Amino acid sequence: MAGLADHLSTALVARVGDQLAGTDALEVYGNAALPRSVAVRADWRNRGSARPWSRQPPTWAPAGVREFYLLTETATGFFTQLGFRVVPSSEVPAPVQASAEFRGACPETAIAMFWSGGTDG
Repeated sequence: MAGLADHLSTALVARVGDQLAGTDALEVYGNAALPRSVAVRADWRNRGSARPWSRQPPTWAPAGVREFYLLTETATGFFTQLGFRVVPSSEVPAPVQASAEFRGACPETAIAMFWSGGTDG
């Protein structure tokens, strides 16, 4: 959770009634963002709750953000289904690499992934 408190303005909490269903937050670095704390409650998985990622940037992403980079240890398959692809960490822009997530919040064994939401228009 290191560094996450600095990015609460781009955090999303999904609720179903009074129950927490999922979370996501974005750390924004120019036109790139780093999804953080992506989680879906077990009984809401495989119901299409991640569909907003499949064709366009998430609606809560600030204007102009079109590239998304993340680190994961356990969800490579999930993110691949959403259109992310594994990339070498060296392909991640320097501002994203300077984030707390890349500097040590995630272990060195975490896999870097990339997704592009296309262009405006």
